[in-house]
Amino acid sequence: LPLALARMIGRAEIIATLSARMQRQRLVTIVGPGGIGKTTLALGISETMLAAYPDVVTAAPRRTSVPAP
Repeated sequence: LPLALARMIGRAEIIATLSARMQRQRLVTIVGPGGIGKTTLALGISETMLAAYPDVVTAAPRRTSVPAP
């Protein structure tokens, strides 16, 4: 996982909730407008899941631009 550039503040409850949900469901989708911290939240959840699933938790590279046709 990438290193966190900043400490998350005020996200402990949602991280705990979504981490518990991921124990029961294969897929959890985080949606919202750009800039609200979806990626940061996903990385926080991944860090909590890493101890339980060390061989499964990974971060996929993000594509920031679409190549021209």
